[in-house]
Amino acid sequence: MKKFPWLAFCLIFLLTSCDDSDDKILPIDPDNLLIGHWSYRQSTEGNQSTYQRVDQFIEDEYGFLLDHNNQFIERRNAGWCGTPPMVLENFEGTWEQEENRINISVDNWNGEAHYTWEVIELNEDQLVIKLVWDEYSQGN
Repeated sequence: MKKFPWLAFCLIFLLTSCDDSDDKILPIDPDNLLIGHWSYRQSTEGNQSTYQRVDQFIEDEYGFLLDHNNQFIERRNAGWCGTPPMVLENFEGTWEQEENRINISVDNWNGEAHYTWEVIELNEDQLVIKLVWDEYSQGN
């Protein structure tokens, strides 16, 4: 009989430890190659950044998720300090595509951010974007 509380505790822990779509592995959608997890790889000249498709977020790296429901999850630093070791956190927002541009609204530790990215290159493995516009609204 003493095993029941431990069994119940373990069952509750397992059920509550499951995460939402930010940890689900999304298959490549041939109709929209933007859908999926992307992890930062490099910056190049002219505000361009290159991202690699990954199965899920990499623990200590910047990344983002674009999903089918226009949910945007950005894994980024959780505070103002950008000096390693950084603490990363997932911040939720929305995204929409207009031709070759992606418009993003996301809350983060410093308020609400809005980005517009231009898609320079996109294939099953790589996404190259150029930052066209960004704006931050300070939080309280």
